[in-house]
Amino acid sequence: MPKWCKHDFEVNAGMDEVTCKKCGDWYDIPALMKWTATDLMRVPKPIRLEVLKRQAELFNKDNPFYYQAEKKPRYLKMLSV
Repeated sequence: MPKWCKHDFEVNAGMDEVTCKKCGDWYDIPALMKWTATDLMRVPKPIRLEVLKRQAELFNKDNPFYYQAEKKPRYLKMLSV
């Protein structure tokens, strides 16, 4: 079983590139933006949370009215024929 690194991250280039001081692994946040949530499970948690936060901000910017409340709840729409 491999020994896991307890990452000590160093931020470079304005949080776009993150490097672990202990093991030398580096992560490029803009490159990880294309990954799915399932693929991001292989990335350390602080990096994963930052990527998911940026993906959510980008989605909200592109679709500003996506989360607006509808006038009628969805289950009532399904019941009315």
